[in-house]
Amino acid sequence: MERGDKRPPLRPGMEILVQVTKEESAIKGAAVTSYISIAGRYMVMMLGMKRYGIFEEDHGEKERERIRKQMEKLEYPDHLGFIVRTVGAARPLKDLKADLTNLLSCGIAPWKGRGRTRPPRCCTRSRTS
Repeated sequence: MERGDKRPPLRPGMEILVQVTKEESAIKGAAVTSYISIAGRYMVMMLGMKRYGIFEEDHGEKERERIRKQMEKLEYPDHLGFIVRTVGAARPLKDLKADLTNLLSCGIAPWKGRGRTRPPRCCTRSRTS
């Protein structure tokens, strides 16, 4: 376990939620991560990450501060983090709120089926699948 990693160590039989980050190929298996992220129109929601920021480094400090202040106006659970996508940087607060509402509904969906079926199971699929 890495020094900065606060997650508990895995034990046999422990149920975990993972996200497929790369499909399998003819010579390699699929790549998975326990860092779950769900992309919205203007933001990316990260489960278990308690921070927020902006995706691109091209924005000046004034613009970054404006986006930080907008993010502070939004209400969301403490166990979530967000990255504002480049396209969302110039959007009004009402658009970010709408995207947040949509992301929260998507983020809760993987947990609704827990305990009803035995793993492994697919909790959600990306819209491109």
